[in-house]
Amino acid sequence: MALTRLQMVTEALDNISRVSSGQMRSATTMSEMGARWANRAQVEVARRHDFIFKTSTASTVVGTQTYAFPSNLSSLHDMILESTTSPSQSRKLRCLMHWDYARMVPKPSVIPTNIPTHYIPHKTNLQFDLLPIPNAIYTLRMFHSCLPTDMSLDTSTSDYQTYNVDCDDILVYLITSYGFQYLQELVDSQYWRKMAFDRLEEVYKNVRGTFPDWNPVGRGFGASGYGDYSVTRTFRDDTGLIPNAYGYGDIFQSDI
Repeated sequence: MALTRLQMVTEALDNISRVSSGQMRSATTMSEMGARWANRAQVEVARRHDFIFKTSTASTVVGTQTYAFPSNLSSLHDMILESTTSPSQSRKLRCLMHWDYARMVPKPSVIPTNIPTHYIPHKTNLQFDLLPIPNAIYTLRMFHSCLPTDMSLDTSTSDYQTYNVDCDDILVYLITSYGFQYLQELVDSQYWRKMAFDRLEEVYKNVRGTFPDWNPVGRGFGASGYGDYSVTRTFRDDTGLIPNAYGYGDIFQSDI
């Protein structure tokens, strides 16, 4: 049974032998601080492993270069460009890092619009560019992991439970660790923290084992990749649209 935020905080406060009505110097009660710790614990779990996966869509605009990732994005796994008018134009977009993109196409607007083949993630915000700039309306289908939403109410449960990942005990252990850290009981804090992440690794192995049809195969640099794509760091202009006047020829791409 999924624990509510109140149940997690109550259990953690019992572990550190504090009452929910107790106050800190700032007059914040232990129950209020425990609620903060509960959401902090969710984020710390998300930093270590992806458990929540979603599919989001967006539409391109003719002549528009920059688009937004989902606001709760954690990691992007795939981006597919879909054409409703000509399905044969649908394709998986390849990632091109910005430092290579800037060297190859310092002024993207001079390239004729066409069917995009690459996306370029920005490092400073949740946006990305398309290359070439779209020549029609396409659907962008993004497969990505998400950060859990905050448990804003005492009755809230963790998003992990919604996605059939039982992390409630891990969250309780981390809340307990934060509580002992506040009390300057650092040995106890480390004990509960270690217990939390030992349990997290068990959960992660269990989740990975629930995909029996998944059989990963390692591919070395320069090995044959997917279809006519080569798993290599050398990038060529497969669009044929980049003016030769740039004179860059082959450049190095960051994905493999």
